[in-house]
Amino acid sequence: MQGLRWVLCGALGIVYGIVASPRLEGYLHTPIEIGEISDRHAADILRTRLTAFNSGASIPYLPLRPEDFARLYELLRGNLRSVLSYADDYCQWIADRAPPADDESKQRTFYEWLQGLAANAHSAVRQELRPRAHQVFQKAIEVGGVFSPSDYEDFEFNSVQAFRPSIRDLEAVGLLVSTQDDGDKRRKTIQITPKGWLVDFHLTREAASQ
Repeated sequence: MQGLRWVLCGALGIVYGIVASPRLEGYLHTPIEIGEISDRHAADILRTRLTAFNSGASIPYLPLRPEDFARLYELLRGNLRSVLSYADDYCQWIADRAPPADDESKQRTFYEWLQGLAANAHSAVRQELRPRAHQVFQKAIEVGGVFSPSDYEDFEFNSVQAFRPSIRDLEAVGLLVSTQDDGDKRRKTIQITPKGWLVDFHLTREAASQ
């Protein structure tokens, strides 16, 4: 099998974890890192899929507009896997209801669903978070959603040890996820999950309405 060229796709270090196995040495090249798709091209992800899977003379009906797909992509900070998953959930949700006919109805229905999704995500974690963990989450939003345990002083902690319980609390409810550095297993990157960005979306809307 030597000489085969495989194309692997993954995030959060998943591919690096696979190719690090000594048994695959000589079979796989070093992964090429490709950055996320720009927000301005996000709507084209849906448009090109519609074109590619269209087997008839006209574009098939879809309750999700490319512009709303792009908004979801922006909200989830370019996590395409989650965006596609939530887009599928939305279409399944619409399947049990009267489908919106025009663009205005599609936009309104999508945002009603999105707001409900975000509210449910917040409701599921609200009672589980202690005040200190909630403060850490808010700070994580401020710094862009990606940080490391060594940034504990930016979060107003005196040590990594004092920082960890709040991180664990946020990981336990699915708002943060930690990944190891493939070059140095002692280093970790912590980032907000798609669920976390939904919770932030809800909190932002809630604060704006007050």
